[in-house]
Amino acid sequence: MGINYGYIRVSTVNQSTDVQRYEIAKYCDLHNIKIDKWVDETISGTKKIQNRKLKYIVDHAKKG
Repeated sequence: MGINYGYIRVSTVNQSTDVQRYEIAKYCDLHNIKIDKWVDETISGTKKIQNRKLKYIVDHAKKG
């Protein structure tokens, strides 16, 4: 079985990941999904994936 990541991104240090984390956790609870590891990132969504933590998740993703 693989690892389920919860990915949260905000664009500035003035923004909070709390609301995103809460909403993702609420969805997962409703659908019986367990988040094994949370990844928080403060970076613009326009930055190349190679410069983001999201690349690690994509590189380790498994089909299914």
